[in-house]
Amino acid sequence: MIREAVAKDLDVIAPLEKSIFDNPYSNEQISKDISCGNVRVIEHDGFVVGYITYTHVADEAEIERIAVNSLYRKMGLGTILVMHALQELKEYGVSKVFLEVKKQNTPARQLYLKCGFKPISERKKYYHDGSDAIVFVNNLEVQ
Repeated sequence: MIREAVAKDLDVIAPLEKSIFDNPYSNEQISKDISCGNVRVIEHDGFVVGYITYTHVADEAEIERIAVNSLYRKMGLGTILVMHALQELKEYGVSKVFLEVKKQNTPARQLYLKCGFKPISERKKYYHDGSDAIVFVNNLEVQ
């Protein structure tokens, strides 16, 4: 089940954020995203096991974070989260969705390609550790 995150989800999202990302968002940033309605969580057996955050302005959006607990990977939950977000954004009138991913993050790149994203550019030394990023876009067909 996917639902909009609520304040109590911070207790699961924050540790997951810290376990996955080299430069994790602070609890304050995560709380702000939750209060703005920019976070969706996915539950498995009644427990939050992943999340996706995005923002949108006018007809463009950016997926900022996607994370799935390592115990629940390879179950298709990341794909479900991304496809849900794309459908929701399409309903908001978004026609382009962007994201950045570390060049060496092959599993994430494969996920995004599977979900209809196309690489459009590269950002050298984009991440704090000096890693390059690949910018992807998904051109949605607005209803």
